[in-house]
Amino acid sequence: MRNRIKVALARVASYQSWYRLPSLGLGYLGAVSESKGIDIKIFDGRYFNINDQSLIEEIHRFSPDLLGFTAMTHEINRTISIAGKLKERLHIPVIVGGCHITALPVKTMEDFPIIDYGVIGEGEDTLLDIIKYINGNGKIEDIEGIVYRNNGIVCQNRPREPIMDLDALPFPAFRHYYKQNGRKALTNSNLYYQMITSRGCPFTCAFCMRVLGRIVRRRSPENILEEINFAVNEYGAHTINFADEIFLFNDDRTKEILSKFIVEGLPKKIRWSGLTRVDLVDQRLINLAKKAGCHRLEIGVESGDNDILKRINKNINVTQVQSAVNMIKKAGIKVAAFYILGHPGENEDTIRKTIDLAVKLDTDTIAVGIMVPYPGTKVYEWAQQKKFGYNLRSADWNDYDKFGRTPLEIEGLPIKKLERFQRQAYAYFYLKNFRLLDLIKFIISKYKGILAVLKRQFCIPPTQPERVFREIEDK
Repeated sequence: MRNRIKVALARVASYQSWYRLPSLGLGYLGAVSESKGIDIKIFDGRYFNINDQSLIEEIHRFSPDLLGFTAMTHEINRTISIAGKLKERLHIPVIVGGCHITALPVKTMEDFPIIDYGVIGEGEDTLLDIIKYINGNGKIEDIEGIVYRNNGIVCQNRPREPIMDLDALPFPAFRHYYKQNGRKALTNSNLYYQMITSRGCPFTCAFCMRVLGRIVRRRSPENILEEINFAVNEYGAHTINFADEIFLFNDDRTKEILSKFIVEGLPKKIRWSGLTRVDLVDQRLINLAKKAGCHRLEIGVESGDNDILKRINKNINVTQVQSAVNMIKKAGIKVAAFYILGHPGENEDTIRKTIDLAVKLDTDTIAVGIMVPYPGTKVYEWAQQKKFGYNLRSADWNDYDKFGRTPLEIEGLPIKKLERFQRQAYAYFYLKNFRLLDLIKFIISKYKGILAVLKRQFCIPPTQPERVFREIEDK
């Protein structure tokens, strides 16, 4: 081991990367590690569209002492394949973090023997502790929030408490993305910057795996403003995407943040987007958001059937959805709505209600996914228990992708029928609202992703990982 350890942080490419935005997780890990004098380099296959073999070669040339990957469930197999080839060449320890190993820590370690350390939940402090241990400081059993091997036996340590003071974290190391030499990054004329103002989600939707926990921890308005100004001055950012699980709460803290945006004149410099819930929306809040520079809000509608919304613990109803969308539109803010087909107890009638609602709401954009029973969710438990007509038809983690194959069968709704409804939802949304030009733009901007989905659905093997960058609205 060198005196100054070199660490490679990576994620694999993905055909369904709709946003060309950097990884917040890798960015924070990189920034915290660099602040401690560790030599870090980020290899983001998704952001830079690096295929698997090229990713291996680039990391190998860097010759790290430690390799860390983040992986979602549908990425875990490819991640392990790449990590295994690098470990064979470089003979270095492998760390894996992200939502999949957080949900199934022991099983993931048992399934993939090449992993040396698994990180559960937030990884900034955990990564530093692992590096200290590798350098001969401390005991492995004292490191909170990890799984590891002891004489071939998988051991799981006590959980790590969430980071409460988010202001203490350095800003993500996005210079690895925006200031790269030898790789084309976003230019100042087209720079969309991603950031968070909080971690954690207090809601308990049945289909969602809360990797950052339920305790909501929020940054101070001053710290948020400092990062926005840093992004504008350092990178030339003109649009901010707040990637919080919920950004627009209807509370005093949110209103304080929005008011500071206005006082500081940020709407003259940037515009921003973020996620909210329909039961948090009122007209005064939305008007304030518009005045503070909001140009787009995202909402999870999920279903057009009230019984299903109750069953998945969404705790909203269709009337609230309609009211919220009307208020957001009235303020002149774009609306993106998300839907899922294949809820517990779903049938053709409930799906038609969802499609009809999507058409009626006529939001600026929609995303319609097919239910995936992600580990760590209630839907995953129900699928294993065969409740609500669910049946797991595949144990292949590659299938756990809501825009491709799905491992879930529903009684009366075979996967091919769900896929037909999925295509129908998009077609009806645009055609019934007489938005033929928008449909053409949608197809053009997503054609690579659509092609990849069709290949997956019809079992046509792709020649390489396919990727599409989302065309961001109103460049």
